[in-house]
Amino acid sequence: MNYTDKVPFNHLVETRKIHEICNISTESLIISNLKLPSSFSHNPYGKIDKNSVIEYASHSDSTLYHLKNVYVCHSMLTSDSNQIFKFDKHYETSCIFCGGFGNVVGAYDHIIAVGNVFFQYGHFFIDVLAPLMLIPENIREKAYIAVQGIPKYKIDILVHIGFPRHRIVRAIGSEWLYGRNDYTLAPHPYLSYAGVTFERLGKLIRKSYKIEKIVPTKYTLSNRGKKEKDQFQTSI
Repeated sequence: MNYTDKVPFNHLVETRKIHEICNISTESLIISNLKLPSSFSHNPYGKIDKNSVIEYASHSDSTLYHLKNVYVCHSMLTSDSNQIFKFDKHYETSCIFCGGFGNVVGAYDHIIAVGNVFFQYGHFFIDVLAPLMLIPENIREKAYIAVQGIPKYKIDILVHIGFPRHRIVRAIGSEWLYGRNDYTLAPHPYLSYAGVTFERLGKLIRKSYKIEKIVPTKYTLSNRGKKEKDQFQTSI
């Protein structure tokens, strides 16, 4: 199928611009190694410096798309069965967001599609849960959510933040899910949303797990080196 950044009028219900600001203290940011790794050649972000990191950590800019009668694939792209919608032209050849021909395995009145082809632990928080905070609560309360891979920890977190088990749908391989109403974001989530999304997610998780009054005494910073990358992904 071909890709397009234009949604046909008969599949578009509405779009909603989102601009959220998170007032943070720059002293609370740990900024290290501003050199972009060569392995991030598919990453659209250009120059990385202190100011751009602060901007990234403070602002969330997006467009909420409410689509109708479309199909959702495992990398959370949507299609009208003739073409696949990509709202970011710089992802045109990226494997992060891809789709092809396959079977339709489910149909839903309302479905949320945020995320990408990566399904590991960190990406689940950064590319699914964080942007999910920009989806209005009244939509989250009634919609199914498509997730690529649903191990126990994903189910546990999603159930705690308001998605009953029966509204968590697995999206895999070349399969497609049909949505009479589909909710997605542009730019497509790939390290795209920080700031207020992390703040809201933290508050929601603390409330849902009833740990609001617990004050953390230790913080952990972790990264994975090139040699440990594969081992890290399979160990989570």
